[in-house]
Amino acid sequence: MQKNLFGLTNFSILIIIKDNKIQLDAGEPDKSLGESMPFGSYPVLFFKEFIKMVTIYNPSLKKHDKIESKEVLKDRWSTLSKKVIGILEGSTMESEELLSEETSKKKFNELQFIKRKIANQLKNENSANLKETLLYINEELLKMSENIMSELDSSTMHSRKKLFQFRKEIVEEALKKRQESSKKRTDPIEKNYGLAPIFSSTSPNEKTLVSLRNEHGHIVETRSGYRTVEYSANHGGYLTTFDFKVFVGLQKLWEIKGNKKEFEFHIGELSDIIEGQKDGGTYEIITTSLNKLATTSIIMHDYRSGDVSKPYRTRIHNVIQFADFDLDEKRVFITFNEYLHNGLTAGNIARISLSAYQDLSSKTSKLLYPLIASIIDDTNQLKIDELIATLNLTELPRHKSLDRIKKSLNELVDNEIISGYELVREGRSYKYIFITPSDDILENLDESRQEYILS
Repeated sequence: MQKNLFGLTNFSILIIIKDNKIQLDAGEPDKSLGESMPFGSYPVLFFKEFIKMVTIYNPSLKKHDKIESKEVLKDRWSTLSKKVIGILEGSTMESEELLSEETSKKKFNELQFIKRKIANQLKNENSANLKETLLYINEELLKMSENIMSELDSSTMHSRKKLFQFRKEIVEEALKKRQESSKKRTDPIEKNYGLAPIFSSTSPNEKTLVSLRNEHGHIVETRSGYRTVEYSANHGGYLTTFDFKVFVGLQKLWEIKGNKKEFEFHIGELSDIIEGQKDGGTYEIITTSLNKLATTSIIMHDYRSGDVSKPYRTRIHNVIQFADFDLDEKRVFITFNEYLHNGLTAGNIARISLSAYQDLSSKTSKLLYPLIASIIDDTNQLKIDELIATLNLTELPRHKSLDRIKKSLNELVDNEIISGYELVREGRSYKYIFITPSDDILENLDESRQEYILS
């Protein structure tokens, strides 16, 4: 009879999901399970690779649903990042020999070098992934201290503890670097494009999309909000929050390349800025996004340049006027449209952190963040109906749109992007939201003004 859980390949157990952990209960498991591992709370990763079928118990529904474990891992709880685990397991192999030896100053310095190197590899990972990994490592260390893994001899247990403690220090260092990076709001967004409803947190169903497409298959619609735009997409879809991240990355490259309307770069440079991986799959996704930006045209009805009191209607232009690709060399030649280039040159810029942007879990939060950064210099009062329209939430009932916005505002508070907010009623309904900006946003506003004065 198999007594080691890691050897099991097909069994059913009862799982209760609670507080982002899983509780292993009696259910109808293989009886050997109880001999190999006590029932209790375990980190999600403990079951990641070897449960083929599980029974999920949902206390609110009071019923059992059989689901493939891969779907459960994807939809029911957050799992550890395979990339994070892969880096830790692969890179810390070189530290195992050093950890097993008596510590000397030389060995200590070598270990510190390895720790910094791996932490730098992990610092661009989503904070939630790093925190989940840290939770897993802490639970593994707790099990070791409680001698749950009693099948291991003392020497093996000691070595395992040292390795996991070292991995813990690496993840803690990566998290520290990540938090520092999130506070540095150095990524530019031209304010008109931060306020215009060009990018979407949601996409209509296919039936609605068909009705929006013209005879050429292009989506054509007028969108309202803090800016009114006529939107036309040759690619037949919506620009997403990922496309927005690429768009901001391009504006960062515009600064790096000398503020030129036309510039050239390697896709790997853009991938670094948006915290992507340097592999063919990521490059392909970025290329697709660049194509979408270059084939989406808009007319902005109330574009504001230096004199905000005199908005005007732009000519039709692409979000990125031109993009030419050398796919063999993975190089891209970009031309900005004149409105984007002139706005950036004039200093009509809000600053965000793409690290903080990446850490936001909600797509609505991802669009609300640059919108607040773009408007806060003029007002901290947001009109709710304009906000709903700008975030493309008009297909939802108003109260559901407002609930989604409140959840996103709470996430922005939790991530220290804003300090707080207050909903204000007029009559029986909420009409405004007052934003309390964070100290970081206020400091970046002051720095941006100073940069413009000096330029």
